[in-house]
Amino acid sequence: MNKCINRLIYGMEIKKMTKKGNGRPHKRIFYIFEEDLTKLQWLSDRKLNRDTRIDLRTVSRITEVPTAMKAKAQLKYDKNLILSIHYGNDQEIVLLFEDSEAKMEWWCGLQYFVQKAISTFRKQYISYKIF
Repeated sequence: MNKCINRLIYGMEIKKMTKKGNGRPHKRIFYIFEEDLTKLQWLSDRKLNRDTRIDLRTVSRITEVPTAMKAKAQLKYDKNLILSIHYGNDQEIVLLFEDSEAKMEWWCGLQYFVQKAISTFRKQYISYKIF
């Protein structure tokens, strides 16, 4: 489990697919935002840091089947290396990994941080309701 968590804490280079999947993937460093462990951050040379964060409390599912990418575009890539994160208001980010071991370790770490973020949110909500 430590290896999985470390993949997110120290960051990992992953290819981020374009929205429809018809452009070339962009390599980005993905990591847990150190100032707020409920945020997944990636580095982009074109966007502001605040625009490259996902609130892990809003993640609804993590799958290996992207919905936003066109089926034809998906055929270009090994489906065993794709991971899709659904979050927020019906948003999706599709990632392409170098190998399946890295994908599974990163996925495991992501699930850990998502569960931790949701658990923390629930505890805060409950304590707010009590007082």
